[in-house]
Amino acid sequence: MLRLQAPLPERYTAATDDELAAMIGDAKAALGSRLFILGHHYQRDDVMRWADARGDSFGLSRIAAGQEDAEYIVFCGVHFMAESADVLTGDHQQVMLPDLNAGCSMADMADIDQVEAAWSEIAEVTDVERVVPITYMNSTAALKAFCGRHGGAVCTSSNARRVLEWALDDQPDRPGADKVLFFPDQHLGRNTAIAMGYDPTTMLVWDPRREQGGLEDVEIKQATASVPLLSAVGNSFTTMWQVTDEEVVGVLFLMVVAGNETTTKLLGNAWYWAWRNPDERAKPLSDPTRIPDWVEETLRFDPRLDPSRRYCRPWTPQVLANARSI
Repeated sequence: MLRLQAPLPERYTAATDDELAAMIGDAKAALGSRLFILGHHYQRDDVMRWADARGDSFGLSRIAAGQEDAEYIVFCGVHFMAESADVLTGDHQQVMLPDLNAGCSMADMADIDQVEAAWSEIAEVTDVERVVPITYMNSTAALKAFCGRHGGAVCTSSNARRVLEWALDDQPDRPGADKVLFFPDQHLGRNTAIAMGYDPTTMLVWDPRREQGGLEDVEIKQATASVPLLSAVGNSFTTMWQVTDEEVVGVLFLMVVAGNETTTKLLGNAWYWAWRNPDERAKPLSDPTRIPDWVEETLRFDPRLDPSRRYCRPWTPQVLANARSI
């Protein structure tokens, strides 16, 4: 379902930094313990100053789960982080993401449709009861739920090895898996398996843009616990071992076009906001050493990506964003 964020009222967009700070401070004081703000490490200082807790994505979600008195959890982060917090918090709490345009390139590497399709095609070739799906924390709630439905798990970068060992070893309720379906990123799965002693040349990569992931029936069938199927269901254009000349040219062309788009739109956005904020415009003009910071902040504040290209899948009914249920 497509969800676009309504623009902020002019009383916010036209306000000065001091006026915004006063409004935020008044709102926090009025709500008191009913409000809890989470700030991810990547946020800017002017956002982090209001955070009641700061940390990484999973750590903040766990902190949110412990704030039982807070009715409103504001997660200053990206989609998958707010989703994780919503999963762990209670039904009486509302998790809000201030910017629906805030996404994560890692989480965008695989979507539920791609994973469901891969699972169905693998099931036509081999016994999926012996396949364990594992997703990295930086993934959507839909992918995490998929792993839960099929006896899999969610891993972090620090426990990826333990999770893979759990999947491949015999457990009280099931035998060890023959295969592991790992997503959204192929590299964490591959590098962890290499550290466990597996041969990287035996690891298969599932390309969702190719029929049956670009793999032959025999390759999928012969993948066992000694030759695991560590599969990235992502938007990768090929495997790391087979890159055709046409694919290289295609990627280079995409980089040229994307770089041009980013540069031209960045310049336009930068000068637009400079025109809207003459006091801020004067700073880099009077001190050219501040221009790199100006460019970086413009990329973060107003990225080239059209907001209509991003969407938020529905979470649970009680989640609010910009005072609207999503």
